[in-house]
Amino acid sequence: MLKPGGLLLFAESTRKYIHSWIIRLLFRHPMDVQRSAEEYLSMIRSVGFSLAPGEISYPYLWWSRGDLGLLERWFGITPPRLREETLVNLVAIRR
Repeated sequence: MLKPGGLLLFAESTRKYIHSWIIRLLFRHPMDVQRSAEEYLSMIRSVGFSLAPGEISYPYLWWSRGDLGLLERWFGITPPRLREETLVNLVAIRR
């Protein structure tokens, strides 16, 4: 339990990442429990936390990409700006 004004540091992989071929190949992860980035944000807001846009990040790390970042590394093809996020990090304040 956090008292009002307390900070929650949150970092989680999203459904898109957990359902990727690399995770399915290497890990035995329960596929039905993961959420999308928006579902995580809604869940955190619904239990009494405030989220400022500047306190949320969506890192698109090479190991969370379907091609493991090889298209960018080998051919210079940058990832699309509009995509389903694979990771979400945030700092939330307890109201």
